[in-house]
Amino acid sequence: SVSQGIASNKGFVNTVRETYKNEGNASANFESGKHSYEFPVSQGDLGAALHNVDYKYKTYTDSTTGTRCLYVTVTDTFDFTECKNPFAQGSVKSGLLWLANDIAYFDTKWGLHDPVSVEINVVIPIDP
Repeated sequence: SVSQGIASNKGFVNTVRETYKNEGNASANFESGKHSYEFPVSQGDLGAALHNVDYKYKTYTDSTTGTRCLYVTVTDTFDFTECKNPFAQGSVKSGLLWLANDIAYFDTKWGLHDPVSVEINVVIPIDP
């Protein structure tokens, strides 16, 4: 699932943990402000589906295990605002991803579909 892909993405998980540490707030129920993250398109499905996202988190302690965790809410809008030449992307995989994106880009421009907002929640333990 997408939420499992996000929770197992080392780049994203490390960024969220680093943000938490930099904000220096160890209170029991801290809620962060909004932050941004970019999943590289080269990471395949996750990067193609959720390229530029925002996230925020709340801290909590799991009542069963006692583990301190971050409840992360990832938000994105499928709005297809970028159009790139798929033949100049360096690989067949990237080219096909951008070709599909470009079709959706023109569909949006022509009013064939509206942007869609998504929200995905994942749990990340604070300590690895």
